[in-house]
Amino acid sequence: MMYKKEIFEQAMASCGYSIDKVVQDNDSQIRKIEGRIKIPKKVTISGNRQMVIEEKKFRWDSVGRCFSLYSNVRQRRYDLPLLTIVEFNKQKDSEKQMQ
Repeated sequence: MMYKKEIFEQAMASCGYSIDKVVQDNDSQIRKIEGRIKIPKKVTISGNRQMVIEEKKFRWDSVGRCFSLYSNVRQRRYDLPLLTIVEFNKQKDSEKQMQ
């Protein structure tokens, strides 16, 4: 199933990810999205362990699967919940129609 750009934007925002680049087909279907994820990382600074927020770049394909930016290594934990967003929008639309 092909998803529209609005669905990707909602999914990225709900997960706290940011979009850097969107690649679309001629018929405005999403081919891939490049973006950044904020990941907490433990580092040692002057002998003290601290949590630092690091931004890592990833890419997502047309069905929301996440991969490393420059390789085909799958990053399942960062997949986008596109189907959940679609179902939520359907439910919201049906509630509006009932009122």
